[in-house]
Amino acid sequence: MTTRTTARPPASSGADRSPRRSADRPAAPRAGTGGPGDGSGRGDGATRLRRGPRTGRTPVRLRLALVVVCVVCSLYAGKLFQIQALEGSALAQQALDQRLRSSPLLAHRGDVLDREGQVLASTVELRHVTVDQTLVATYVDPDDPRRAGPRAAAARLAPVLGVDARTLTESLDGDKRFAYLVKDIQPEVWREVAALRIVGIFSEQASRRTYPAGPVAGGVMGFVGEEGHGLSGLEMSLDTQLSGEDGYLRYEVSGESRSARPIPGGATEEKEPVDGDDVVLSLDRDLQWMAEDALTEAVRASGAESATAIAMRVDTGELLVMANAPGFDPNDPGAAAAEDRGNRAVGEIFEPGSTSKVITVAAALEEGVVAPTTPFEVADTIVRGGSRFKDSHPHAVEHLTVAGVMAESSNVGTILTGEALSNEKLHAWFGAFGYGEPTGLGLPGESPGLLADPATWSGSQRYTVMFGQGVSVNAVQIASVFQTIANGGVRVEPSVVVGTRDGDGTLTPRPTGEAEQVLSPETAAAVSSMLESAVTGENGTGENAVVPGYRVAGKTGTAQRYTEECGGYCGYTASFIGYAPAEAPEIVVAVMVQDPKSGIFGGSTAAPVFQKIMSTALAAEGVPASTGVHAPYPLFW
Repeated sequence: MTTRTTARPPASSGADRSPRRSADRPAAPRAGTGGPGDGSGRGDGATRLRRGPRTGRTPVRLRLALVVVCVVCSLYAGKLFQIQALEGSALAQQALDQRLRSSPLLAHRGDVLDREGQVLASTVELRHVTVDQTLVATYVDPDDPRRAGPRAAAARLAPVLGVDARTLTESLDGDKRFAYLVKDIQPEVWREVAALRIVGIFSEQASRRTYPAGPVAGGVMGFVGEEGHGLSGLEMSLDTQLSGEDGYLRYEVSGESRSARPIPGGATEEKEPVDGDDVVLSLDRDLQWMAEDALTEAVRASGAESATAIAMRVDTGELLVMANAPGFDPNDPGAAAAEDRGNRAVGEIFEPGSTSKVITVAAALEEGVVAPTTPFEVADTIVRGGSRFKDSHPHAVEHLTVAGVMAESSNVGTILTGEALSNEKLHAWFGAFGYGEPTGLGLPGESPGLLADPATWSGSQRYTVMFGQGVSVNAVQIASVFQTIANGGVRVEPSVVVGTRDGDGTLTPRPTGEAEQVLSPETAAAVSSMLESAVTGENGTGENAVVPGYRVAGKTGTAQRYTEECGGYCGYTASFIGYAPAEAPEIVVAVMVQDPKSGIFGGSTAAPVFQKIMSTALAAEGVPASTGVHAPYPLFW
């Protein structure tokens, strides 16, 4: 018997653990592969090999992962496109803006000049010295390294700034990144400070408004606030023209602190400031000073509350003087009382009294209800509208013409002259002369006065209006009435600004208002002759207003003064208004003294001031002396 031994192959230690096969012997079929007797019914003897995974098809999960990756990548790509292509410049600008520091470049505020070019207001360039205390702490004296910090810096700065070294040390020591050290130093002082090269010491551009003439025309000029803009007067009304437009300098800095240094070669942007225009006024500085001095003396001598004066050119309406007393110095407005810091010439209204009678007489003449020689029997009292009216002093019945009524300033005679006019006619004539309307000067605080609707007049107010009570005006308005008469009946809008002058010296004239023919030349000449008689004629009330060498036409006024403080009429307004030369008028002067305690009459208190101002103005303007002789209307019949 023969025994066959089959050798077993060694166990595989690697990946191939299947039994070895002979190359010439087919492998036995596996169960379930379709071999004989497997019961699969797939054909006898058929051999079928098992296949591995189908590598040609991607599983669903892989597909989803790929889609997600693609979507995410597209989102990132879109965002990158948005940032780089669409928003790149904006983001870059935002980053640059965060590194930019802006410093203002202040425009120079324009000067204000009088008619002769004398400076009434100007701007002085200054500097504010600032400090970064954290940087001063690192300072080392270049001449002595043993000396350092705030104390060493103060020792250097004190002699230049004129500040005590100990006080300066306290201001330099600390952890503030920004603080003001000294304000309003001259530019040359700052140059000395900068030359010390002390780390942490910087400066800001600043300026100060100054008024070389001090209080002269202070009420007209007004003043500016800490921000450099006008708070009153012409400084306020002309602020836009005077201010100009500030510029700026933007520069790139390193760091975010206030004391960060500019980056050399970094981005810069500069807008040049546009300096304000100079303003030329019609005022005469020397004449203004003299008028204010005369008013101050009148207030002192009479114990008055205040006084105002106007000097105006007849042909143009330009104001040569707009004076107030008491006044104030715009260099130090806080030192004056609040009521003295305004411009009484436009802001204070009063009942004009007898100076307003010229309107009633002019209206009656123009309407043809009287003539200069119309006779009246004038008693010292008269009853009208349920009230008794009287003249300034008792007298027997006088036989006066209309010219005589004007010369003697009779209230009773004025009522007789104007009572033929209706309320509506009277109201229209007072309005035509500028009552109840702004003057056109455009100054802050101006009051248009009070001229009530005639439908509201009481029985007595109809008559008080005729002699200047029951209506209110400011000083410029009443001066304008006399300008109209002196100018042949032509009313010209008052003005104080001649024009503006730019940096090239080109003067742009102020637009002028339209002239209006209020009265006929014949009526204006007749009233002018009556006003001349009121100064120099028999029984005239204005003898203290006579100017040697010149014919003067004018009118006194003594009006009861209404005040809120006493709730009624307390005290008086004494005034004189006139013009010269009467035959060819050049200048109108109006003087009002409020609430004098002595010398309540315009002829004794205001007329002497008129004489001083008019004499000086005629000389300053080079007006020739009068020629010819006045031929007055008869005053009596």
